[in-house]
Amino acid sequence: MEFRLLGPIEVNGASGPVPLGGTRQRAALAYLLLHAGQVVSTRRLLSAVWATDRPPDTARKILQNTIWRLRRALAAPGEEQPPELLTRAPGYVVRVAPEQIDLVRFERLAARGRSALLAGDTGRARCALREALALWRGPALADLVEEGTDWPELAALEQRRLDAMEDRFEVELRSGQPRSVLREMEGYTRAEPLRERAAGQLMLALYRCGRRADALDVYTRTRSALSEGLGLEPGHELRRLQRDILAQDASLDAPAAAPVPPAAVAEILPVAEVVPAAPADGHADAFGGRGDGDGDGNRYGEGDGQRGGERRSSVLLVRFTLGRGTDPLPTREVDQALDAACELAREEIVRAGGTAATAIGSEVLGFFQDAPGRSDCAERADASARAIRDRLRDGPAGLAVRAAVATGAAFVRRWPPTAAGGRAPWIGGDLVDRAEALLADSGPRDNPPDHEAP
Repeated sequence: MEFRLLGPIEVNGASGPVPLGGTRQRAALAYLLLHAGQVVSTRRLLSAVWATDRPPDTARKILQNTIWRLRRALAAPGEEQPPELLTRAPGYVVRVAPEQIDLVRFERLAARGRSALLAGDTGRARCALREALALWRGPALADLVEEGTDWPELAALEQRRLDAMEDRFEVELRSGQPRSVLREMEGYTRAEPLRERAAGQLMLALYRCGRRADALDVYTRTRSALSEGLGLEPGHELRRLQRDILAQDASLDAPAAAPVPPAAVAEILPVAEVVPAAPADGHADAFGGRGDGDGDGNRYGEGDGQRGGERRSSVLLVRFTLGRGTDPLPTREVDQALDAACELAREEIVRAGGTAATAIGSEVLGFFQDAPGRSDCAERADASARAIRDRLRDGPAGLAVRAAVATGAAFVRRWPPTAAGGRAPWIGGDLVDRAEALLADSGPRDNPPDHEAP
């Protein structure tokens, strides 16, 4: 059974979605899950469930009935690790395996990404943070928020999401790829005008893209927002960054350790750098690998939403960048070019019989599986990457596409369909890590293989 809090609250069991009932029941379960493993007093739970109005005189009796209905709903048959909703003085406690709560998985992945970032491992940091942020389907407990719920825990959750977003921006800045997240950063800072760290990241990214005036404009905008909203001036770090930009200080130059492939500055859209997939017998150190999970028990079987299944699969990770040496494009044109490229990638993945599992920023993750009696998932993933390259030959000057294919045993979670339709599967584990590492490690090549030639 899986509990999803990073968006509208959902519970998915072995046989599909678990009906949770009305607002009171959903609120009670959500609050207990936010404090999973801890005893929540009846008084606190009453305040949470009746967050927008005063509890009635019969509130304790209503809460007891609510807990009884939740126990019945969670007692779904066929669960290997059924949750427990227990009465423990002075209230209630829900006991569930940590990896069954998407919030816990997010926090672990975000912490792993931050640790990797501090250690200078940008490849592993990028993978962990991208996977963490992909768990979010909207504001935490969005359905309850829409009905007036405003718990302090939700504000803290939003802060952790924003911290993870800024960590991911930092990864791209340290990797010398500011253009890959530039449009996200611009939208983010307009939505969060008081976040000084994000403002500084955007200023640095714009400066490294040759847009010094725009970088200084971000400082002016942030200073006005801080002054009008909080009566404060920007902090020391942001003020120093503004001075360095004015002086064109050399310390602001992009790191030279993460060059863009030479093809990225070609007059016509460059050739994709396609990394071959692993052969069936698995040469992980050369090309791809057979995943062993992410170390936190975050392993999901394919097909019916149950845990534990594995099938030979390939993941295709496609990344689009705007190469150095080209004239800076207006933000609107950058957004349009990258959006069109990502949509084209999704079309080609589906055309080759794959699933476009995730799209974050200028990255698209495709998933391919062997059909019964066939073992061609790697070939189809590779063909999809080449088709993306070929269709983009006449695209905007300087737009580059790089792709990596890794083959092995993936960990997949397919969600039961909802009233709004099906959702893309969650793909995780070592296989996705390897694809990320291949892209991070594959730099320019003097003599590319024949299949990479234009």
